[in-house]
Amino acid sequence: MKKVTRRLIIYTILGTLGLLFLFEIILQIYNYNYSRIKTETAVFTTIVESIETDGYVVRDEQVVRTDKSGVFAYNAPDGSRVSSGSVVAYVYPTQEQAETHQKIKKLSGEINRLKELQAESNATSASNQNLLMKEIDDKNLKLVRAVEDCDFEAVNSLRQQIMYLMTKYNLVIGKDDGVDARISELSSQLATLTSSASSAPATVGSPCTGYFISSIDGYEDVFTSTSILEMSPEQFEKTAGSVTLSDGDKAGVVGKVATGFTWYYACLLDKKQTDVIEERAKANKPIYIVLNACSNEELPVTVSTINRQEDGKALVVFNCRIMSEILANVRNESATIIIGKYKGLGISKAAIRSLDFEVPEVDSRGYTGFIENDENGTPVFVRKNENGEPKAVESYVDPYKVVAEKDSKGNTVFVEKNVQAVYVILANEMYSKRIKIIYDNGSNDSTVICEVMDGTAAETSRYIKQYDNVVVEGRNLYDGKIVN
Repeated sequence: MKKVTRRLIIYTILGTLGLLFLFEIILQIYNYNYSRIKTETAVFTTIVESIETDGYVVRDEQVVRTDKSGVFAYNAPDGSRVSSGSVVAYVYPTQEQAETHQKIKKLSGEINRLKELQAESNATSASNQNLLMKEIDDKNLKLVRAVEDCDFEAVNSLRQQIMYLMTKYNLVIGKDDGVDARISELSSQLATLTSSASSAPATVGSPCTGYFISSIDGYEDVFTSTSILEMSPEQFEKTAGSVTLSDGDKAGVVGKVATGFTWYYACLLDKKQTDVIEERAKANKPIYIVLNACSNEELPVTVSTINRQEDGKALVVFNCRIMSEILANVRNESATIIIGKYKGLGISKAAIRSLDFEVPEVDSRGYTGFIENDENGTPVFVRKNENGEPKAVESYVDPYKVVAEKDSKGNTVFVEKNVQAVYVILANEMYSKRIKIIYDNGSNDSTVICEVMDGTAAETSRYIKQYDNVVVEGRNLYDGKIVN
C-alpha cells in the first residue's frame, strides 16, 4: 500500500511538472508571435539646436554734440534713418515753447494724414472694397501674432494701421466717419497754437548718414568695429559693464548716429560652444541670432573672429548686415544663437532597425545588376544595359552595401545589408521602410529627424512618410506579419 501511495505521489509531481513545462512552451510561443506591439505616428517635426548667451551689440557710432543751450525737441525718432546735414533736433528757449512746437508738428501731421486718407478713399472704387477688407484682416492677424510675441511696438503700430484702414473703408462705402469735422477741429487748434508760438528754433544737424539714437551709454568709443575684433576674452570681460557716464560726458550731447549697415554681436562662449560655432563657420553653414529685444526675428550672421584663451574660453564676434530701428538702439542684450534647424519626420530612436533589403537583379528600366570591383579593388554593385554600358543604380540603394547571396532555393540574389529602416503597420499588415536620418543628438531615448524624400512614386514609397504608423516596440517583427 505504501508503495502504491509513493508511486502515485511521484506520478502526480511528474505530471504537474510536465504541465508546467508545456504551459511555459505555449507561453513562449505566444509571446514570440503575439507580443504587444507599440506604435507611434511619424509627423513633421522641427528641432532647433541653439546656444543661450549674453553679449554686446557693437556699432560704429558718432556722437552728436552742440554748443546751443535750451530744450531739445527731437525731429528724428530713435532708430530712424538720417542723412548727413538733416535736422535731428530743434533747440527751444523754454520747455513751454518746445511743447508748443511739438504739438504743432503733431497736429499738422494728423491733418495731412486725414486729407491723404480722403484723397485715397475718393480714388478707391467700390470694386476694391474686398481688397481693402482683406488688408484689414491681414493686419488683424499680424496684430494677434504681435500680442502673442509681446511685441508691443508692433502692436501699437498695427493698431494705428487698422484704425486708418477702417476709416478709409467707411469712407469708401459712403459712411460718414466724421473726417471733415475732425479736420476742421484740428485746423482750429493748429491756428491757435501757431499764433502763440515763438520764432523758428535753432537746429542740430546730423554729422553723417546712419541711424539716429537720442542717447549715449559711453561705449561709443570703447566698443568699435576695430577694437572688438582685437579684444581678448579677458579684456572684454573686464570692459563689459564697467563703463559709466558723468554729467560732463553728457554735456552738449544730443545723441549719436550709428553709421553703416554692419553691426556686431560679441559674447563669451565656453570651449565646447566655440568649437561648434567654429566648425559651422568653416563649413559655411548658416548661423542665426535671435536678440530678445527683437522678439523672434532670426538674424543671419557670420563669424568675424574667434579670440581664444588657454582654457578654451573665447570671445566670439558675429556680424550682421540687417539694421532696423530696434537694432540701432540695443547694446547689452541676451541672445539665442541658432546653430542648426532640422525639419523632417520625427520618430523615436527606439523604432530604428538595421535591416537587409533585396535588390532586384533587373530593375524597372531593364538594366541588369552585377558585383564588380571599383578602381580601388572594392566590391560595388553596378547596373548595365544590354550593351554592357554602365547605368545609374537606383537612388535609394547604397552600391557598396550590396552583396550577392544564395536564397533558400540556391539562386543568387542581391541584398543591400544593414540599411537603417523602420517597420510600419498598414491595414493590420507590417512592412519595412527605409529612413534617411538628418538629425540625431546621440541620446538613446531621443527623437531623430528623417528626411522627407522627394522623387518618383516608386522611390518615395520605399521611405516613411507623414502619418505612417511606426513600430517602436515588439518582438518577431517581419514583412507581411499580420497584426491584430
